[in-house]
Amino acid sequence: KLAGEIAAYRGGFWEIVKYRAPFCLMMQTQAFFFMYAWRIIGLMLIGMGLAKAGVFAAARTASFYRRCLIFGYGLGLPLVAIGMYQMMAHDFDVVSGFLLDSQFNYVGSFLVALGHIGLLMMVFKSGWLSSFTRRLAAVGRMALTNYLMHTVIFIFVFYGFGLGLFGWVDRFPAFCMVLAMWLIQLSLSPFWLRRYCYGPAEWFWRTMTYRKKIPFRRNPPTGEPLEASS
Repeated sequence: KLAGEIAAYRGGFWEIVKYRAPFCLMMQTQAFFFMYAWRIIGLMLIGMGLAKAGVFAAARTASFYRRCLIFGYGLGLPLVAIGMYQMMAHDFDVVSGFLLDSQFNYVGSFLVALGHIGLLMMVFKSGWLSSFTRRLAAVGRMALTNYLMHTVIFIFVFYGFGLGLFGWVDRFPAFCMVLAMWLIQLSLSPFWLRRYCYGPAEWFWRTMTYRKKIPFRRNPPTGEPLEASS
């Protein structure tokens, strides 16, 4: 089965489509309704509550974010580490993963995210690393464009109609590739937004949503949208 999957992903475009179609159908129906929808909706509701409480706007006290960091990382990182150890010990066995191993990460990932929030908001409130936080904000403003960009790039890297590296890259080199993509997007996003109001995908989405042409290019001297400045 493993050899068949590797052969399919190193094949041509239609071979990959044929191989992935049953999996995609299962993910959009069975897996979505019985597994992912509940977690996704729950996390979105929690995120909406945190946003309404001003947590994402750095409106809470420094001690609040410090408690988020200590509590989130203090409980979350050990849980994630245990789950990772369990998965590696069982050689990423699917049955062991569903029954126990992935459950550590299922809970721990939420707590680690809380730690991330605490850390980022503390950095933002302190004024440290202001250049980095501006770059991170630019990546967020171009989230859809960046998502589509790294998807297309890595499809080309791994699939057979591109470089065909599927099955060749181990976990640590794959991590390095992700880090390289982050560095590219952290550099490219602010460069793009100095010249344009939105990422191309965000601009297209807004234009289709409001059914009118949305200002796209900036006026270089003022940085304002060209249509607004005229």
